[in-house]
Amino acid sequence: MDKPKDEKLREKRVNFFATLVLALICSIWLSTDISTFAFMSALNVSSDFKVGDFYNRVSDLATVRRQSDKVVIVDIGSGGRLEIAAALDAIASAAPAAVGVDFVFPYTSDPAIDSLLVGALGRCPGPVLAHDIDMADGNGEMASFFVDSHPEWRYASTRLVADKAINLIRELADSFPGPDGRRLQSFATSLVALGAPEAYCHYRESGGGVRMIDYPRRSFLIVKPEEIAEMPHMLRDKIVIVGDTTGFGDLHRTPVMDEMPGVFIHACAVATVIDSSYPRDVTDVTTWGLGVALCAFIMWIKIFLKPDIAGFLMRAAQLLLVIVIVWFGCWLFEHTGLILDIKKPVLMILLGLLVYDLWTGLPGLYGRVKALVLSWRKPSTKISGGDGRNDEKYKPNLQ
Repeated sequence: MDKPKDEKLREKRVNFFATLVLALICSIWLSTDISTFAFMSALNVSSDFKVGDFYNRVSDLATVRRQSDKVVIVDIGSGGRLEIAAALDAIASAAPAAVGVDFVFPYTSDPAIDSLLVGALGRCPGPVLAHDIDMADGNGEMASFFVDSHPEWRYASTRLVADKAINLIRELADSFPGPDGRRLQSFATSLVALGAPEAYCHYRESGGGVRMIDYPRRSFLIVKPEEIAEMPHMLRDKIVIVGDTTGFGDLHRTPVMDEMPGVFIHACAVATVIDSSYPRDVTDVTTWGLGVALCAFIMWIKIFLKPDIAGFLMRAAQLLLVIVIVWFGCWLFEHTGLILDIKKPVLMILLGLLVYDLWTGLPGLYGRVKALVLSWRKPSTKISGGDGRNDEKYKPNLQ
């Protein structure tokens, strides 16, 4: 006997909301500790993986680049101290807003050349000079030989915020701890504080600290030392970073490149602070809310449409929604810098049907198993003879 229409509708509503709640609970659980399940290996992503890394790679594929109008790189290449001194003199004559030197000069050399180098540094605005903690043991300092004679210059840490597991540079910091308890301002933020003080104040007022670097599609004007005299206007009022663009001995992994020279990382960090273009995560509430909405759409097709059309539409909608959510995440990052954790809504889209089948199928399965167990345990009412024949068949007619 068929159930009344109202009872069927009530049952569908219960199944709909129960499936959503259970799918959300399962998705949150699996997204938190999915590594314990071998059968979920397709979704078992390393804890080192960040969705933002995927967005960075996709966004950086664009052919249209964003050249910074505030940061210029002077490529010294393999030049020595004499070449660096000559380049610094040319840079100083171009009247930049700030000059950062991404080199450490830990020992003295030819006194005449060292004198030229120190003199050229003194004529540059600032300057901001590399002065860091020894990355090998964290105890010693990597300082230039002229630190004691010129303590008034800006000395900044060229250390980078790296993921300890895979040594990936995703973020910038305002300062780093030293071996004696003092803190050194980072190379990037020190340059911004000197060359773009308003941008640095905004950075500090908005919380400062560790922020994501905006890498994708960044490009910078790269000038050779011999070209400075021909284009001094290109350096005027700009933040100039002097370094080696080949990155020999200073290559680091970033979300957009497996080997990026340190000078480019500093340039990206400086441009990010000046532009206030920090990538940021979409809140978990918003992400899970999107997942619930998409899962609800799939379940509405499954439960409320006619079975003869629901099957095809449901599978097609699953595939289409997964494609759309990946595209939307890339679009959102490209245009707003927001990082949507697409793993969460995708997980809900895929788990919705599985949870529904379990929710609606387990009660019936339980009933069948229970009936089978009871049938095994039910005693027989027939009486058998000693020879194994059924006595009901052979009992005499007493009438």
